Amino acid sequence: EGILYYYLEERKPSDDVTANFNVVYVNERQLAALLGGRFDPSTVNVDDIYEKEMMKLEALTRGTVSKEYVTIDGIKSAKYINTFRATVPTEESPEGKELVFRTAGILTYVPRLKALYVFTCTDNEKDYLTSSEIFNNVISSIRFL
Repeated sequence: EGILYYYLEERKPSDDVTANFNVVYVNERQLAALLGGRFDPSTVNVDDIYEKEMMKLEALTRGTVSKEYVTIDGIKSAKYINTFRATVPTEESPEGKELVFRTAGILTYVPRLKALYVFTCTDNEKDYLTSSEIFNNVISSIRFL
């Protein structure tokens, strides 16, 4: 019922932002709330879960969101990338500096486990290409045993 894994990259000397990687577990009760009070694992439509979760994410974030379907361990999953601006304190500017961030997320509903897993990776736009490579390697190694 929450965060299964949270990793914050070690800060580099010239880096304003440290990359992070998270895995969140969404259980049946939370899925029922997401779907308007009803969740029946035997008849669930994964597209409904992904659509509702994406709508929730878009309401909480600002910026541009792209979406696509991907396969994780043989399971249809939804991937999104959100690009947004935020002001954060930096060493040069303690009052804040506007930076462009990018978040990649994967939503995977695992029918056998009756749970949704949300994997995310966030970094500043400048370092995102390197961070996303690591994120994609982790995603390709996921196995829901």
